[in-house]
Amino acid sequence: MDLAKNTDHDREERRQRRRWGLIPRWLEVLAICTATVAAGFFGGRVTVVQADGPKPAVTVTATVTATPEPEVSTKGETDPPTEDPTTTSEPGTSEPGTPENSSSVYLADLEPVEGDRSVQPITIRGQHYPKSLTLTCDSNGTSVVYSTSGYSRLEAKTGIVADSPNAIGSTATIKVANSAGNPIGDDVIIQSSKATDLSVDVSGHDQIEITCVLTKSGDDSGWYVYGGLGDATLS
Repeated sequence: MDLAKNTDHDREERRQRRRWGLIPRWLEVLAICTATVAAGFFGGRVTVVQADGPKPAVTVTATVTATPEPEVSTKGETDPPTEDPTTTSEPGTSEPGTPENSSSVYLADLEPVEGDRSVQPITIRGQHYPKSLTLTCDSNGTSVVYSTSGYSRLEAKTGIVADSPNAIGSTATIKVANSAGNPIGDDVIIQSSKATDLSVDVSGHDQIEITCVLTKSGDDSGWYVYGGLGDATLS
């Protein structure tokens, strides 16, 4: 009898447990939800997700240097004149083609009034004369006439030129005369072995005649030589 009573009591207790076992779980879920909501309002931790801040912008500054354009002049300017280069000579010397006296002129630069002569550099006794003239000196004599109006003196270095045929042993004479044929100054005897100065006063004469005559031939078969007037000038 007691065993049957205990058995019924156990069954009833298990039935009550099953019935109340469902209710607490439901209530537990509800309680959990309520607690969660309450925690969010009163004591819950609010997690704030902070977005990354904007990155600083990178500014690139480009510096451009402007080159000024050249101004264009409208005044018609021209290049400055260029001076001709000058050549200086050592004291006491003259440039080729220029007489030492600025008022002088080379006979080689003048046209003769009449007669025959050659204009060329010559050498007399080893000395070179770049502005010179030569005459063919034969037994009859060869002449050339120049205008001397405005000049007062004729000067030259004279001699038989180095490359003349029949030069060795020959002599010749250079004579200067006025337009009337009258001698002016002294005759000059020339040779190949030396240079002789010729200096004649021609003032007061409009024209002069220069003549070269062969007076002695160094070779029996030779009949002429070249007489030279080295750097002859009128001043």
